[in-house]
Amino acid sequence: MRKIITSQLYQLGRSFSILRIWICMRLAMGGMGILLTATSESDQTASAMVVDANGVLWLFQIMMIGIMVSFLCAGDFHEKDLNYELMGGHSRREIYFSRCILSVLITPVAALLLTFAPVVASTAVFGWGDTFRFSDAALRLVLFFFPFMRFAAFFSMAAFLTKNRGITMILSFASMILGIILVNEAAGKAGYALSIFNLMKLSEFGGFSLYNVVPGVGVVEYTAKVCTTEPELILGTILVSLAMAAVYLLAGYAFFRRDDLD
Repeated sequence: MRKIITSQLYQLGRSFSILRIWICMRLAMGGMGILLTATSESDQTASAMVVDANGVLWLFQIMMIGIMVSFLCAGDFHEKDLNYELMGGHSRREIYFSRCILSVLITPVAALLLTFAPVVASTAVFGWGDTFRFSDAALRLVLFFFPFMRFAAFFSMAAFLTKNRGITMILSFASMILGIILVNEAAGKAGYALSIFNLMKLSEFGGFSLYNVVPGVGVVEYTAKVCTTEPELILGTILVSLAMAAVYLLAGYAFFRRDDLD
């Protein structure tokens, strides 16, 4: 498995097209964060932008995850590289899980860096503000990693089912469009059933409190409001995402183990 992972990392590092797409998306999302803040009719600060951003903080990452996964899992099907790996003594389990594990670890990190791009850019230009504390927002945004990982596992399964990089990319684009529809049509239905719903739930920065209780001190008023993140939200996001990612990966392997690779 180590040799396959090393080989895929080498190819990913030499893929300037993937790097260019990621850099362009990072710049675009940074510019989008600045634009949203500048055109805000309320408080022109980064913290207020995060509240109003809705799906902007995660929608485009879905497509980026699909593009990267399609390259890692299905980019060389037409070149029969998997056949060469099989002839080289690697088992199907090694081939499948090496590519998929790499996908579900690397692509969510890349997506998470994109998530913080508009926040960092807006903060650099307008300042964070006092809508609520940055640490509260950062916790929610870091939790995006797990629904992103769930998407990566789903696209990995799709890549091995279709054996086609283009189809996997189209599926990721369709998932992004579905996210745009659901953000506008499924407000209030956010939960853990779908990765998109999970991301919507994490993006709900409502329910602010002006106060916090410090042991031994009592009630303390903060300059910035406090956006609480309940343990249920943290555990639900992590556990459901891990469970569904495992289901997708095992389903993909069940197919790949019997596939004739023609």
